[in-house]
Amino acid sequence: MIKLIIIILFCIPFALLAQKKEIRFQYEILDIPNSNFYIEQVVDGRANQKCIGTIEQTNEKDSIDLKDGASSAIYYYLKFILPKDSSKIPITLYISDISINEDIAQSIDGKLSFIFYKKDSSQLTNIYETKTEVSILNSNGLKDFEICLRLGLGKCLANFINENKVITQNYQPATNQSIQNTKIKKGNSNNKETEKIKKEYLLTYSNKQGINATGFAISFYKYLNKDRNGWIIPIILSVDIIKIKPDYFKQFDFQSAKLSYYLPGICAFKKLDNYFWFNLGLQMPIGSEILTHYNGNKTSNFILGLAPMQGFYFIPKSTGITFGIGLYEKILISEVYKSDLGLKVEIGTKF
Repeated sequence: MIKLIIIILFCIPFALLAQKKEIRFQYEILDIPNSNFYIEQVVDGRANQKCIGTIEQTNEKDSIDLKDGASSAIYYYLKFILPKDSSKIPITLYISDISINEDIAQSIDGKLSFIFYKKDSSQLTNIYETKTEVSILNSNGLKDFEICLRLGLGKCLANFINENKVITQNYQPATNQSIQNTKIKKGNSNNKETEKIKKEYLLTYSNKQGINATGFAISFYKYLNKDRNGWIIPIILSVDIIKIKPDYFKQFDFQSAKLSYYLPGICAFKKLDNYFWFNLGLQMPIGSEILTHYNGNKTSNFILGLAPMQGFYFIPKSTGITFGIGLYEKILISEVYKSDLGLKVEIGTKF
């Protein structure tokens, strides 16, 4: 039964990860009127930021998202369309809704809803809200999804420009105080330029239940909080304390064995949402084993191996409790512990 659970847990994540498609904005000029503003910040206020819609391919429905997330993708595209200029008005763009879906008839339907904020003194003021719908026939796959989104974004910007000409007249640039310091209650900025890159750490305890051994491990993770396309890549160092099961050990001609090794390695966390991650990792057990023969003699051997691991993790945005569940495999150059496959439950703290 444990083998069946392990196989299911191992296979499901890859099926899930393979389902998301990504759209990348093509940096082409939008057909919009002349403007007297630039976009200083894009805030994603949607409750569900996992994806922006669905796409049907070969009788399967997959999720679809903007590469690097909605706020970053729109921000960098609009930075190209409306470059920063100190003589123009800085505007914060708040994403109320963005969705794009394809029906059975291959019609792409896009919906976009934005709020435009202007800074007055130290406050952000809601000056305009707009929403639009765009539909086109899909003849070029993901390319037409991107075109549909660009058309909708262009319509929203044109609406804002045409309806707010009075607001943008006779504008005097504000002081050098950054609009990024002003909080918007509806959401948080995801723009990469506003992120403060810093090192983060996890210290965890794992309980391990394998086919050939049981035990626990202490692990230390170190990584930068900046993710790349939804991935972070920590380095990891673990210490394993294991007990070989008697039924497995009795096949070897030894009275007892003592194994001690470290597990340096690297892993990759794929972001599923703001708190949950899927983990793939590879560690390299390095250490020694002391074997006691039935005549009392002892021998010492060098241990080396590979230890892949997979699992799902809850990781808080700031400091706090983290936990995970997953599986692990081991292949070792050892006289008494050659391989293993098992489940692990991990709990610890992020700091």
